[in-house]
Amino acid sequence: LYILDYAELQALAEHPGTKLNASVTTEVYAPIALFALTQDRSQLLPVAIQASQNPGAKQPIVYASSNVEDAHYWDWQLAKSLVQNADTNYLELLLHLARTHLLIEAFALATPRNLAKSHPLYQLLTPHLEGTLFINELAARMLVDEGGGVDQVFGANIDAVQAAAGADRLNLDFYATMLPTDLKLRGLLDSAQFPNFPYRDDGLLIWEAIHKWVTAYIAIYYAEDASVLADSELVAMTEDLIDSGKVKGYKAIETKAQLADVLTMVIFTASAQHAAVNFPQSTLMSYLPAFPGSLLAYTSVTGNTEATWLQSFPPIAVAQAQLDLLWLLGSVYYTKLGEYQTNSFPYSSQLSDTRVTQANGPLQQFKDDLLAIDKQIQQRNQSRPPYIYLQPSRLPASINV
Repeated sequence: LYILDYAELQALAEHPGTKLNASVTTEVYAPIALFALTQDRSQLLPVAIQASQNPGAKQPIVYASSNVEDAHYWDWQLAKSLVQNADTNYLELLLHLARTHLLIEAFALATPRNLAKSHPLYQLLTPHLEGTLFINELAARMLVDEGGGVDQVFGANIDAVQAAAGADRLNLDFYATMLPTDLKLRGLLDSAQFPNFPYRDDGLLIWEAIHKWVTAYIAIYYAEDASVLADSELVAMTEDLIDSGKVKGYKAIETKAQLADVLTMVIFTASAQHAAVNFPQSTLMSYLPAFPGSLLAYTSVTGNTEATWLQSFPPIAVAQAQLDLLWLLGSVYYTKLGEYQTNSFPYSSQLSDTRVTQANGPLQQFKDDLLAIDKQIQQRNQSRPPYIYLQPSRLPASINV
């Protein structure tokens, strides 16, 4: 059994928003959904949904129904739409905005503040931080502001959205969110126990390739753990991330292995993790009936018909705004993971140390690993519903949109 509990969205559920010149009031919901693996563990199926955090006469538990003749069939459709509404908001405002854009912003500020341009970690990280401050500033002015794209599409009041995203970013534990740790904490790391999870299976390949790359890179510049501790610029950057960046759980870096984990987390978040939450926006989330950013208030989660279910969706103008916004955000591919080149002719390498860039050196091995992973994912997609979002050939190096 597995559970999705959207308790964090209660802060949005309590603050409805308005659309279309305040003529329509829209909602975000905070349901709890229960899933079960089939006996052969081939599928994860929803079996029950509690429509809110506070069950009662209006919010009883609704159970799965696949027969349109069943009296509760349309109740189940409505309940599923509430979960999809929650999932869309959770992904967009927390997983996407807070846990990639806002987290990496702290590193985009702390890196040039504390590391000299000649510092090897500055040279390694800068290509993965490119564009982040620009797109975050643009988002603050045009998307996550009153009347902006998020305000037009997502259900809660924009002030509540801003507060929820900020709170989630500040509550994000840096080390606990590292992919292998996060998957283990959620009971999803074991592929035998929980098969058919492409994000995990492909994501771990990328994580391991990045970790191998940065470990080899670190070995060139840090002979031993003591040299990490002696790096005054790295120490200053760490203090900046703790004090000014407010990165929860961040701590002094004392070993080469710990530094490799930190760099892997930053690069993975800026490339693969952002891609995993950004690019489905255009291919999947632009269709409001499947991924409703906002819904209208409903009378009851029971006693519904097809008509009352359809009435929970906002007007077509809101659906059009969602399509326009998410198609745009999920369609821009710029830079490529593993390609450390400048943006202007003659597109010279951003890494100048021949110990890094030499034939069969660490960078070339990283590129070769990514190419092999791309082929492996393409092969996997022949025997599963295609999952393309973590193919290395589709991974930008940084958060730039």
